[in-house]
Amino acid sequence: MTRKDYELIADVVKPLVKGCKDLTEDNPEAYSYLSLIRELVNNLSDKLVEDNPRFDRSKFWKACGL
Repeated sequence: MTRKDYELIADVVKPLVKGCKDLTEDNPEAYSYLSLIRELVNNLSDKLVEDNPRFDRSKFWKACGL
């Protein structure tokens, strides 16, 4: 995979993270959704680092809005 692929994935995840963060003030259940998204990003990061050892996990998390 390329940097463009990683950016594309982060661009898909980021609005979901933002939506959950916006909801947490009014809806405590949003914390559960945010937790699931974090687990998804963590699992994705694990697989992406297997694909490319130079993959920057922290940069990816930041790009995802986490």
